[in-house]
Parts: sequence; C-alpha cells; structure tokens
Amino acid sequence: MVNWFHFRDKRIKQPCKHFNSSLLSSAIQSLRSSTEAGSLRLAGLLYTIYMSKDGQLEPVITAYRPNLFISQAKGLIGFSEVTALDTGIYVCIVTMQFNGVRLFDSPKLPDMPFTVTQSNEPRQEPRIYDDFPAIWPSNPQRGQFVRLECFASGYSQFEGLTYTWRRREGLPIRPGSLRDFDRVIELPNVQPEDQGEYECSVHDSLGKKATPRSVMLHITAKPYFPTPLHDTVADIGTDITLTCEAAAIPEPEHAWYRNGIAVSDLISQGKLDPARYSLISVQLSDSSMFTCLAWNNLGSEASSGELRVISLAPTFARHPVMPNEGMVGGSVVMECRPEGAPSMKTEWLHNAAVLSPSTSIMDPETGSATLQLSPMNRVVYENSTVLLPCRASSSPYLDINYAWFFEGVQIKFDRLDLDARRYDVSQLLRPYGRYFGTLRITNIQFENSGNYSCVAETPLSSISTGGLIRVAGPPGPCGGLMVDPQIGTHRVNVTWTVGNTHLSPITAFTIEANAKLDPPEKWTVVVSNLSITATEELLPLGRRMAFVENLASNMAYRLRVRAINALGIGAPSPPSLWFTTLATAPTKMPQNITGGGGKHGTLVFQWVPLSPVDYNGPDFRYRAHIRAKGNNEYGIYELWNTKPLEGGKFLQYTLTLGENLYYKPYEIRMEAVNKMGAGPITDPVTIMSAARVPTNAPGGVTAGALNSSAITVWWTRPLPSEGQGPVGGYRILYWPRVSDCRSERSDIARYQLGQRQTVHGDVTKGVIIGLDADTYYCIAVQLFNTAGDGLESSFTEQTTFKISPQDYPTMVVLNATDMPNTIRVSWVGVQAKPDEESIEGYCIRYWPVGSQFKQTFTDVDVGLNTFGYVRGLETNKRYYLRVYAYSRGGVGKMSSPVNQFQIIPKAQCIPGATWGEVFVVNTDYLWSQTLLLRPYHDISECVDNAFECALKKAYCVV
Repeated sequence: MVNWFHFRDKRIKQPCKHFNSSLLSSAIQSLRSSTEAGSLRLAGLLYTIYMSKDGQLEPVITAYRPNLFISQAKGLIGFSEVTALDTGIYVCIVTMQFNGVRLFDSPKLPDMPFTVTQSNEPRQEPRIYDDFPAIWPSNPQRGQFVRLECFASGYSQFEGLTYTWRRREGLPIRPGSLRDFDRVIELPNVQPEDQGEYECSVHDSLGKKATPRSVMLHITAKPYFPTPLHDTVADIGTDITLTCEAAAIPEPEHAWYRNGIAVSDLISQGKLDPARYSLISVQLSDSSMFTCLAWNNLGSEASSGELRVISLAPTFARHPVMPNEGMVGGSVVMECRPEGAPSMKTEWLHNAAVLSPSTSIMDPETGSATLQLSPMNRVVYENSTVLLPCRASSSPYLDINYAWFFEGVQIKFDRLDLDARRYDVSQLLRPYGRYFGTLRITNIQFENSGNYSCVAETPLSSISTGGLIRVAGPPGPCGGLMVDPQIGTHRVNVTWTVGNTHLSPITAFTIEANAKLDPPEKWTVVVSNLSITATEELLPLGRRMAFVENLASNMAYRLRVRAINALGIGAPSPPSLWFTTLATAPTKMPQNITGGGGKHGTLVFQWVPLSPVDYNGPDFRYRAHIRAKGNNEYGIYELWNTKPLEGGKFLQYTLTLGENLYYKPYEIRMEAVNKMGAGPITDPVTIMSAARVPTNAPGGVTAGALNSSAITVWWTRPLPSEGQGPVGGYRILYWPRVSDCRSERSDIARYQLGQRQTVHGDVTKGVIIGLDADTYYCIAVQLFNTAGDGLESSFTEQTTFKISPQDYPTMVVLNATDMPNTIRVSWVGVQAKPDEESIEGYCIRYWPVGSQFKQTFTDVDVGLNTFGYVRGLETNKRYYLRVYAYSRGGVGKMSSPVNQFQIIPKAQCIPGATWGEVFVVNTDYLWSQTLLLRPYHDISECVDNAFECALKKAYCVV
C-alpha cells in the first residue's frame, strides 16, 4: 500500500524512494480543518492524482490501470502490484467542491518521483490492507454522498483482483452502486436503512483469497418528518389528535407551540405526549396554528398545521334536492346532501308522510335513497369510445371503491400490458366527480365484446350491476378458400366459408389476386362488389362459390376474399394455395414502334415491350416482319437478343443490312410469340436505316472577336453527300494557337488543350465562349449527323479582345432637373489600362427596387460623356442605379455602392415651395446610397434633420 508512495513490495530489489509528504499532509489537514469548521461539507474535497510528462500534467485514470487505486477516504494512492509502467513523477492536487461546483484548487504540491525496478520475487497472495475497508466521509449524515472503499495487494497483471461485497446482516447491496472495478460502493443520498456491516472479499485469477475484512457504516440524521402536520377542519364538540412523528439519529426531542407560544411545560408535567397533542370536545376557541418542533445535536426541523373548528347550521345551498324523473319499472336515485356541523340526522318524507327503510333502500344517517339499476345490454360500433357508468350512494363516512369485471375477471387498471391500456377509470375527484366510477373503453374492438359488471364496495357491504356489450362492425375474415382443380386459361372456380357477420348481414364480397411476379404484399382486385345473391350457396355446409375471370394465362396466382356489410369491408381471408392458369397465345401486341440512327449499314428500331403478365405462355419472344419500302415480300426475324433501354421501359434491336444500304426506308411489323402461337400483328411502320457519316466539310470558315472571352465563327454549308441523312448540327473545334495551325506543335496543343463547341441544327454561325482574353485561337468546323462526325474544314485563326474595363465609375451624383420625371446623373470616368480595350462609352443602368434585376433593368447609353439623363421615371417609386463603362472587351464593372432614389410629386410639396433644381447629396450606408427628394419648410429644418441642402432651394435629399 502506498501512503503517498510509502509502500512495501518484497519483489523490488532496491528499496523504493520515500518522499517527504509533510507539505502535502499539512495542506490536506488545513483543508479538512477549514472545511469541517465552515459551512462547506467535507464531501466537497476531491483528491486528483496527475503524472508529469514533458512539463505537462496528465490525470491518472484508474479505468485503464486496474492495479492503481486512489482513495478519497484516506487521501492516498495505492498499487495492488507495481510494474515498470508505474514509474513516473506524480503530483497531487486537492479540489474543493460544493453541490457539484468547483470552488478552488489547492496549491500545486511538490513533485513525487517514483521508480520501480524489476524483481524475481514470487507473486504475492491477495491481502486487504489494514486501513480498509474505509468510509468517506467518516461521519456520514442522511442525504450525503457516501463512499465505501476496499483495497488489497496481490498479483493483478492479467485478469486482476476480483472484489466482492456483502452485508453481514443478509440485506442486498444497493443496485448499481459498485464502481472502480468493484473496489468502491457509492451511496448517493444515503439513508438510515443503508446502515450495517459491509464485508469486502478479494481473490485473484488463481483462486487465492484474502482474509475478508468488514466495516460498520453508521448514519446520523437530523430530524425529519415522515408524516408532517396537515391543516385540519373539525366539527365543534369532536375529539382531535395531532400527531408529530419525527425521525432522527440520535432520537429527537419534541416541543409543541400553539400560535407561536410554547406548551412544553405540559410535556414536562407529563400531561402531554411529546409526539401527540390531543384536544377533547373542541370548541371554536381551539382554532389555532399548531407547530411541532423536533431537534437533536445535528439540527432541528418544524412542522405546522392549522386546526379550524367550525359550527354550521344545516343548509341545502350547495346541494339542493333536485326534481328527478324515472320510468315505470325502472330505478331512481335521489340524494339528500345538506351541509352542516356537527353531523346531522336526516329523514325522507313523501306527501308529508315519513318514509321508512322498508319502502326504499335508504341510509337513515345520510338520507340518501338508492334503488337498484337493472342490467342494460348495449350494441356499440368498432373503434368507438364507450362509457359505462357506475354510481352508488352511501354514507359520507364510508369510502367507496369501484371494481370492474370482464367475463368474471377483474380489470387491473394499473397493469401496463396491451389489454389493460384500453381501459381508463375517470376516478379523478373524490367524492364530487360526476362520472365517479365510470369505465371508458377507447377504440373498442370485437374481442372486447362480453359481459361487464361493476361492483361498488364499502367496508360494510358491496353491490354490483352489469350488462352485455356487443360490438358491431365490418365482417370478420372468410376462411377455407379453395380453388377448383379444373383451371382454365383466364377463369377459375373458388369456394369459401363466410366469417362472423358482426351484427350486420353480409351483402357482397370482393376477391383479390396476387400474381407470382408481383411482390407478396401487392393484391389486385379481380372481382369487385360481388353481390351475395350472385354467389351460389353450397349445402349443407353453407359455403359460397363464385367464378373469377379475366386472369392472365400461364400465370401463378393465389386468391383471397373480403366480405362486405353495411358497416364496411372486412379483413381479408387467408390466401389460397398457388395455382397456375393454362397457357395461350399472346393477346396483345408491341406498342410505339420507332427507330433510326445507329451505325451505317444497320437498321435500329425500338418498341414498348409487353408486361410479363401478358406473355401468356413459355418461350416468349418478339417477331419482326421487315421489308425495304417498295418490295412485296417481308423478311421474318426472331428477336431473341434485344437490348433494354431506360431500365427496361423500351427494347431495342439492331438488324445488319449491308455496307451500302444507308438511310433507306424500311417497313416493320411486329408481333409477340410464345410456345402456343403468335399474337396480333402491328400495322406497318416506316423507319429509316442508319445514315452515312458526312463526307463533305463546311467551307468559307471565318471568325471575328465578339469580346474578351468570345469569338463568333461563320461558315458555308457543305454539299449534301449521298445517304448522309438530316444534319444534326456542327462542331466548332478550337485550341490556343502556339504556332501555325497545321504544324506539329499545334497538333500537340490541340491534343492537350483542344475543345469543341456544338451547335445543333442546320445553321451557318456559332459562338465560342469561355475563352482567354487577348489570345489567338486555331478554329475549324465539322458537320455531324446520327452516324457520327464528318470531315473537318480548313483552319482559321482569330484573337479575342483585351479585357473589359476593370475599374468602375466613381463619385456618382444624382441631381434633380426642371424636366418632369427626369434626373441628371454624373460621375468620374475610368482610364483604360494597357491590358484593357479602349473605353467606347458609358451606360446608366437602373431598375425598380424589389424587382427581378435581369428582367427589369434599363440601360441608357451616353457615349463617352460622364453625365447623362434618366427620363420617364415614375413618381413615388424607388429605383436602384449603377453606372458602368464598356469597350470591345465587354461590359466593365458597375459603380459601387448601389444608388437608391425616389422622386416626390410636386403636388406633395409644402405649399409655397418652388419646383426647381435640387442639389442631390449621397448618404452612404453599408452597401447602398439612399436618395429621396422630399420637401422641407426651410434650410434650418434640413440641417436639424442631418441633411445637406442647396441654398435657396426647398428640397432635401434622403
């Protein structure tokens, strides 16, 4: 055991170094003393061990080192068996915590080097150290966190030591309390029942055991009240006893207070039980606040309750006797519930004559007259909510308990199984609840049909009533579904047994089929709403028979039946056995035959295939009848090797014709075929065979720069070559020019950097985009069709323009004018750089605020001027405005930030203001400028509102 590394291990050849722990011990004792004397509990101390590695402190985690143990009770670290891995520099830090909050750490204690040498000593047998088991804290109180520790030495390198705990008095250990390889028992919120003797046992993987050691856990507790005082209302003249049951360790002392005045002298005189306060025949003057105080040497606790004595003359104000109605032969309950104190006697009178208990079931004490309710049978619907009322009257001094029974078995409402979850007792408020004792069955099912009975019980007697509940709904599943062995190609004969009608006669049936090719859960209705009169009843068993038609040939099926009544369609029957209809020739033909394209010398055509349900027999395939247009005879081709397209949505077949048969018309007819024969044949469809690759190249290829990143290319159409078919379009080939376009270096550049732009249709112009600025390109054009690409044209060369203006106009200023709906815009222009094209002009771009910019903007081209006018603006409408320069290289960058402005109509000006030119001021915000022409009374108002104004003008700009 290492008491801050003071330990003994016979297997170590050299004695381990003993460290000076006086500084650490004094620090720990100081923390303990201050903690015990202050408001913080000792349970707030936490000892943490660190290892110093490369100047950094790493916490020692015992979960990865089973031979190491950190004791919070003894404030030490111990090793069951030391190894070379335990060598290192150890540091201890003590942390003060309170309610889980870290308050402060102790100063860093001196480093403690620890060295382990190898040894040939035999393995030690397990032995529990003398100071263990240990308890932390040493004097635990009720509610504290308590830790019991056990630590032993012994061989622990492989499976480690095994720790077991037991309580000597035979009680079980608190579940889930074992920690740290079972060396520790943690007891949060410890209670007196956790007291006792705890024994620790240890053994190693070889079965050797240490001598068990035990420790006695004693718990102290300041007083607490298992049953505190409660407010009490008592009738005048009754006897009342107030009980003060306080528990504590050690036993508490008691004191009573009445309205804050001690009555302890009565206890000392033996006239008052310390734990009970009795009042005989209470009067109104006894109404008081009573307090019981309990204390011991650990603390004190008080419990208070008010006693209110009442005297009230009988009154029916809250519960008057209400008129009641009943049926002849039925039952009626009338209640007499006056309020008063002390208790009252009641009697019933009928036409001024007193009723005796022989004429009714009457409680002479309470005046409640009760007549028995006859059982009532009910029919309810499936999935509905059913309320079964049950109510009985008795003396208010007797508690009533209601119990419900289903088919003689009591319903246990506190059970959590599926059967009990449907039931709910609305027994919420006692004793005034209107539905007290009512049974509610939610989502009632057929299996809930049966006899229900309610039993009302008091300590003196019980009474019961009941009724039969029947559930109506859709029919139950049919059964015994069988298919006649005499099966046809599209028709079978089926029979079945009708299921439960569920209180509504069956009117029709629905028959569903599941094909072998379909998923097991896919059922298709094959006979819908088959009237029961259309089926034949087979006597004497009463089975039903019907024919199922319109089934697919040569298809495996299974069937099921559903019954129908006025309340809905029932559950399906179990499916029948699989059966297969007889085969027949196909009855459907391929659809949507199209084709064309492909390699020259071939005929390619596609069609929509038949569903496997329509194959109707084995050896299914397609057959094509093909002839050149104008011929009389068809060639017949069996299409075995077809190619699926779009995931099987279409099938394609390629027929080889010959090298010279390109782009010729052919007529095709198709039919589906199986072992039983061929189906219907389609009408002829004309399809062109594959076209020939174009053999002529475009001519007259020229090119011109469009801007800094695009080139426009023109060409002339080549003469049509024989069998080339329709033109698909043109491909523009281009790559950066590094030398002559026909040189070997150019071919290498074409291979590495070449790209192509495709232009569809029979056109003579195309645009290449995404090019580098101020760069020469080699360009060629070729024609393509469905057969492929044709020959390339001769090469041409073209350079792109330099880049567009990269600087944007600045100092954009907006001014009002004397022209209606017009503003003047001025700016500082930009200077073209050497790598930019020369400026050709400026544009003013504006658009309404909140609109789609690309769809609503308007450009005003002002040439090379650095000012311009925007006309036709709408009043009371906000606009965005930006200015940009342009050149042959393209559109330059737009001015920033965006200008925002609005024109106010003259009619909205202040009376007396003049309509004239307004000096416009830019007000900069994060990303935009906001300009608003608004009238003001005078210049001072503009200044007061933080705006700049033009002298002698009556407008400000926002």
